[in-house]
Amino acid sequence: MRRSILTGVIVGAIVLGIAPGIARAELLHTLRSGPWSGGAYSLDGTQKFNSCIVAVDYKSGINVGIIVNRNYQWYLGFSSQQWNLQIGQDIPVSMTFDSSAPWSGKARVINNHSVTVAMNDNASLISSFRQSLRMSVYAGGQVYPFDLNGTSRAIVDLVACVKAELAAERGEPPPMPAPQHREASTPPPLPTQPAAVRPNVDADLELAATRIASNLLLQAKLPNAHILDREETPAGLRGRGVAWASDIGGGAVEILSAGAAQGPQQIASQLIDADAASCKGDFVSGRASELVDNTLVTRTFTGCKEAAGTQSVRYFILHKEGAGYIVYALTGSDAPNADNTRPAALQDTAFQAAAIKAAFPQ
Repeated sequence: MRRSILTGVIVGAIVLGIAPGIARAELLHTLRSGPWSGGAYSLDGTQKFNSCIVAVDYKSGINVGIIVNRNYQWYLGFSSQQWNLQIGQDIPVSMTFDSSAPWSGKARVINNHSVTVAMNDNASLISSFRQSLRMSVYAGGQVYPFDLNGTSRAIVDLVACVKAELAAERGEPPPMPAPQHREASTPPPLPTQPAAVRPNVDADLELAATRIASNLLLQAKLPNAHILDREETPAGLRGRGVAWASDIGGGAVEILSAGAAQGPQQIASQLIDADAASCKGDFVSGRASELVDNTLVTRTFTGCKEAAGTQSVRYFILHKEGAGYIVYALTGSDAPNADNTRPAALQDTAFQAAAIKAAFPQ
């Protein structure tokens, strides 16, 4: 996988192919995300934003692109100058991510050298793509292997790109670059549980938490959200989870093994006890549980009012029979909106739905 000047050409071809009949694509702003490069594009010289696209070209001569249009519809694009395809044709394809079961669908030929695969109605396909290290595509009697790198970050950056362009159209100021928000939005670590139930540092758990957090940021569409680098992650969370920051607050995801507790209620109690122990002022807490889409969700909140201000944390503990526990923590202002309500993405029902989809995309 590598960048090259061909990437810009391929991205332009994909834009034109998605909107047939348009004379030309125009680059509005550039975007780089790890090995992926591209930008925000308009069509036919109108200066009206159409899509954010990044792409990378492989030594095989095949190029891969990720496309998110202004309606948050998702596509994978594949292109090669060696192909001579029939425009408008649907080609049966089968895609395998790592060792998962193959996904079968169709690729639409958008020009003689390029095809796209629609992903906008398939959250599982998007999740598999962003989480995997290797993708194999079977089409036309051939297998095309691709090593994947930086897909999780690229997808988050594409969502941010679309949001920024749409905000500019509305005359709103563009979101501040992510690094400028990190210090203010960095969440505290999840409260430390007793050592007897605390799991050992586990690279697999940390990787799984990273994948879940990436899925969550995609589902919840938090403004200017990004996963913190490992060195920025609270020390108590490293090896078990990850943290993220956004313009409207921070959060974290931690994964606990099935043997870490006797049930989610015990985890909730431990979280409340740990927050209470660290609070030097007035402390409040509460919890409730319900079954949502065959997933037990235990909601817990804690609040501490001290001289320096009020700090609140909301926890969502997800558990399925025979599995471990996924703990989400949300920090930040309880009422950042002018009407004294939380942003829609952070309301309990909306966030809970996004959290379940992120943890269990199937």
